[in-house]
Amino acid sequence: MQAWRVSGLVAGLVLGVVGAARAQAPVELPPPDERRPVTGVVFDIRGIMAALPTAEGWVPSAPESPPLPGRGFGGEVGAHVFVASLGRSRIGLGAAAGVGRRSASPETPEQGVTPTPLQAAGISVTSQVRYLAPQVSLNFGHSRGWSYLSGGYGLAQVRSEATGKDGRLPLAVDTGWGRAINMGFGARWMRRPRLGFSVDLRWHRVAGGPGGTGGTGSSTARAGATLLNMAVGVAFR
Repeated sequence: MQAWRVSGLVAGLVLGVVGAARAQAPVELPPPDERRPVTGVVFDIRGIMAALPTAEGWVPSAPESPPLPGRGFGGEVGAHVFVASLGRSRIGLGAAAGVGRRSASPETPEQGVTPTPLQAAGISVTSQVRYLAPQVSLNFGHSRGWSYLSGGYGLAQVRSEATGKDGRLPLAVDTGWGRAINMGFGARWMRRPRLGFSVDLRWHRVAGGPGGTGGTGSSTARAGATLLNMAVGVAFR
């Protein structure tokens, strides 16, 4: 997917959340000196726009150079508990688990145009990423709305499969579960005491390794990949 399309989707998601928030009835907050710190446990259910690795070793090797899915869509769930204070901020511990997926195939050529080998082979590629991302967070604000910075060390798995309409066996790469460092930032706005909006922008640095297993895929070693995910959804407690 072209960079300008990705940027447009991210901007649209952010504007959609902001617009939805403005459409709600105003929240009457208590005076600043009476606003409570962030406490307890908060849960998130979010839709995600997930990056899918496309470099050599992450996708099957095929003579026709299969199309790459680019960015996929999926969902994640998570929970966070606030355990201590650090000045005016709160320290939190939590984790998120999610999955993103996308299938891509070559566009049909215009009438009279000779198809490329890729189009003629009818190659279709499906890629999926799954992750478990524990996090330590530093939270700024109060119980009705706060922002945060967070990071942690977890696991991620990528599986990619290429198939063709000529009946060939699918080519697959499955990396298995590997190390992944995550870092990012976000915010939660509690429009009601127990329900609100949640936004998170997060980078996952997934470790490289030998070629993937679990199919007839490439044995090419892969370098580490940095994946950027955008998540938007609801928070409740």
